Amino acid sequence: MKNQLIFRYILPFSLGIGVFAYIIAKAIFVQITTDEAYTLTILTKETVWNLVSYADSYTNNHILNSLLCKLSFNLFGMNQLAGRLPNILSFILYFWFAWQYSRRFFKSELVGFMCLAVLLGNPYMIEFFSLARGYGMSLAFMMSSMYYAAAYVLEGEKRSLPISLAFSILAVYAQFALLHFYLALNFLILLFSIQEYYKTRETAQLLRGGLTQIIGAAILGLLVYAPFKAILRDNQISYYGSKNIWDDSIVSVISRSIYGQGYFGDDTVIVFKNLMVALFIIAVSNLIQKIYNTKENKIKKNKERIEQNKKQIDLNSALLDQIEGDNRGLMVENNELLIKNNDLLIANNNLLLTPDLSIKPEKDPSVFALTLMASTFFVITFQFYVFGTQYVIERTSIFLFPIIALNFPTVATYFGDKLSRVGSFVASIFIIFCIWHMVRAGNLSHFSEWWFDKNTKDVLEIMKTEYQKMQVKRPLRLNTHCSMQPSFDYYYQEQHLNWLVEPFGWNSKVDTIKEYDFYYDLNDEWDALKSRYDTLKSYDKGEYLLLKRKQ
Repeated sequence: MKNQLIFRYILPFSLGIGVFAYIIAKAIFVQITTDEAYTLTILTKETVWNLVSYADSYTNNHILNSLLCKLSFNLFGMNQLAGRLPNILSFILYFWFAWQYSRRFFKSELVGFMCLAVLLGNPYMIEFFSLARGYGMSLAFMMSSMYYAAAYVLEGEKRSLPISLAFSILAVYAQFALLHFYLALNFLILLFSIQEYYKTRETAQLLRGGLTQIIGAAILGLLVYAPFKAILRDNQISYYGSKNIWDDSIVSVISRSIYGQGYFGDDTVIVFKNLMVALFIIAVSNLIQKIYNTKENKIKKNKERIEQNKKQIDLNSALLDQIEGDNRGLMVENNELLIKNNDLLIANNNLLLTPDLSIKPEKDPSVFALTLMASTFFVITFQFYVFGTQYVIERTSIFLFPIIALNFPTVATYFGDKLSRVGSFVASIFIIFCIWHMVRAGNLSHFSEWWFDKNTKDVLEIMKTEYQKMQVKRPLRLNTHCSMQPSFDYYYQEQHLNWLVEPFGWNSKVDTIKEYDFYYDLNDEWDALKSRYDTLKSYDKGEYLLLKRKQ
């Protein structure tokens, strides 16, 4: 009872509150990124219809995120925290269903907490809940969908099917890369429905499940038809990979999740790649073992029934010598039936001794997790070869992490079934590492994908100080690289910086013609600008320079 209280309630909620506090702190202190800025300065001003119909087909428009950011600005005004609020709150949903999954589907409290720690222990994934982008909320809806899918598949909870599909549709509407998950989930559910039909022969249940999936697909089709048409028309799907699912998608998730932490020096990524391969091997081995154990259990039960029948036959034979008349005829008939039953059981045992993959292992979370992961990989690969859809990479592949993470507890239970101390040790190592990794990699200075935006506020503060020194006040002119321009534009609008001239530069190349008071750009442009500008401050070991026009 004490362990249950600690591992199922106290530790999970302590971890969840800690991660949530980190998400809020990061949303407050880390500056708006260039992709967020486009959403918050441009898309929030669009009409609802323009957002849902993808009038601007730029894939920055994660529709559900754009709609909720627009609502948040209308409620709380234009400010950094309000823009990020929808994703911050979505973490509560993610945590709730991650906790429910780990609590409901694992018999061991320690293994359940290990599952939760892995789902929360990725600093790269977690920081998307601090951003005004669609990735965080799509992960929350996906986690919710996976929980209800597991309830449907593992426990036959029929009401969970429409709920799971509804959450999967919301996940796609929050970020279109989750279409891979949606298709994989439906494939998994279809396999389960067919399997159940062959067991029960209940046509009505099969049709009910199929109809639910068809209705869900129709709803999603109506929601994404116009956006997908616009994306394909304007070729807005270039940010993807074309090598293979391992290098483009899985290794991408691994390398990003490491978050630059050199645990094994230059070989860190290689080590974690090998660990991932080991995970896949253990997961498959675990499935094969469960198939074998299921066959062994059936053989054992059959043998027990044979022994019982033999005892009953011997007892009947003894009674036959003492009974005459009608009762004797009934006993003879009963013995003949028992002998036939024994023959059938022996024949069944012989069949079980031969390989038969149609025998399904006992339903458990490890089988569900492996099937979902395999289905997702299959869908992504199938789409690449059949429809030419490229492999998800970097942030577009982050949804793969929770799907893969659900397989990590298999490592502990696989060894735990044989030696409980080994399983407990493995689970403890995972828990400690995940928490340590979050603490070590966590920061309140930047986001991994948009690290180059971390100096925006400092540049503006320095410029403001320079403006205050001016005897004759006039708005200052700033030019910067196009990748950083949206962030400056956001703060110009949010803080009403009347001492600054808008618009800023929107060029990928340095402007040597127009005169600007300040230039903030890569140091590669220094040679073209040094005759007219002095270096005011350098950032990131001189990679970025803030320049001031010479007097």
